[in-house]
Amino acid sequence: MQPLFQPLCQYFPHREFRKVIFRRQYLAIYEVQAGQAVFILFRHSSLDPDGGYDELISELS
Repeated sequence: MQPLFQPLCQYFPHREFRKVIFRRQYLAIYEVQAGQAVFILFRHSSLDPDGGYDELISELS
């Protein structure tokens, strides 16, 4: 398991979001639910060059 992903965990403290980087190019954000990983987002890093997650946070709200 990866460390908690703070930008989402701050907005949703009752949920455990985690972030992992694949091949230095792909970002995956997932949530741990009942012992399994549920992927929330998987995208190439060039699609979010500023590192902002406002769109993702608004979709999960």
